[in-house]
Amino acid sequence: MSWVFISDLHLDEGRQYLLRAFESLLEREVQATDPLQGVYILGDLCEVWVGDDDDSELVTRIRAALISISSVIPVFFLPGNRDFLLGENFANSSGIQILEDPCTIKLAGTRILLAHGDAYCTEDHEYQKLREMLRSEQFKSQVLAMTLAERRTLATSMREESARKNANKASNIMDVSPADISRAFIKHEVSHFIHGHTHRPGTHIETINGEKKVRYVLGDWGACGWLLRFDGKVFQMECFSTSKLPS
Repeated sequence: MSWVFISDLHLDEGRQYLLRAFESLLEREVQATDPLQGVYILGDLCEVWVGDDDDSELVTRIRAALISISSVIPVFFLPGNRDFLLGENFANSSGIQILEDPCTIKLAGTRILLAHGDAYCTEDHEYQKLREMLRSEQFKSQVLAMTLAERRTLATSMREESARKNANKASNIMDVSPADISRAFIKHEVSHFIHGHTHRPGTHIETINGEKKVRYVLGDWGACGWLLRFDGKVFQMECFSTSKLPS
């Protein structure tokens, strides 16, 4: 009995090895002698999501991979800053369930807070203003009203602008705020918190109001892929090769 958490794969057409790594991971977990109880994808599955009507080979393969596992194991998706436009049409066609950000779950008696993580990077005021605008129903409606070609062009320009701005930011303001993390533990009454977004994988032990709390930060996929596995008793971070998979 176990559950797996992943985030920040940033799948795109230009890095086919990551897509193969994702497909292989799901295939391995389905075929394992002790199959998973659930898979949680905590945002940024793709480098960009332009809409559920995307007919690219990338999205077609992602859908097929998700169908192959969701027919056997529950798969949950929590949107990130790259794929917040992923909606119910894709969820229904791939068999996944969309979660709110943040959300609280209970596994084997353990209360866990799940989030993508970007909402807690509150020192980056410019980003938080942008996040509020991008996540608004008005903006999403306006974008989805565009043609697919127009959305792809917009996504490219927004990615380039984001990269330019991030290159000039101090790294500390792009990390989560410790004060906001503490408040989240207290507000949601959890002992464990799992998120991604910052691309700084690790395990953080904190004491809040005299109680031990644990925060797990999922890593982004590159030369290796990251996942967090929970067997009902122990959380274990795993890193596995992605770049040496056969074509």
